[in-house]
Amino acid sequence: MRYVFLVKFCGTSSNVFFLATRCHVVLHGFQCRHHLQSIGVSYPNWTERSLGDCIAFVCHDRNILIELSCQPLFVQMSKIRKFACSDVYPINENGLQEGQFIRTQKPDKYTSSWLLKDDRRRQRRGIEPKNHIQKNHVFEHYHSLNMGQIIQKPRMKRESQENNRMRYLHIHRRLSNSTFEGTFSSYGLSGETNAGTVPLVL
Repeated sequence: MRYVFLVKFCGTSSNVFFLATRCHVVLHGFQCRHHLQSIGVSYPNWTERSLGDCIAFVCHDRNILIELSCQPLFVQMSKIRKFACSDVYPINENGLQEGQFIRTQKPDKYTSSWLLKDDRRRQRRGIEPKNHIQKNHVFEHYHSLNMGQIIQKPRMKRESQENNRMRYLHIHRRLSNSTFEGTFSSYGLSGETNAGTVPLVL
């Protein structure tokens, strides 16, 4: 059985991308501290224009989600009515569509800063730089979260542009016909090594 902790972003003027970023940062810290890869993230109201006004944390362990729900961000944002947080409750699995919210780095790999970094890396290894051909690239639909808004680390000025690409969390959604009880990244996302699925509608 899986359980869910649902957080709704309140207020029509709320920046849901910023609020979602804060949630991912808290989840990342929580899972890293406790050495977990068991909490997946779902966006029940995902659309092409927005990732929606709520985020769901899904896990097989009810107690883990209860502990996550007690993190200061969720407590404080509930008090000022920016978040409406649910209790942790079991998911009714009947007829739910499964999916994966996957972190993708493909959009970063075609930015000028990434290409420059790739050239420098090749030079250090004594490899000829690539002849980069500028062309249009088509990616699967995704939303981007600016982690740099939340995570502030000291950087040398010459490195700031190069590291800027690493500050974004690009997420795309993939539907699944089956439920996979795999792991998730510390941010609650699926990927090459994390194949877990989550319900799309709660």
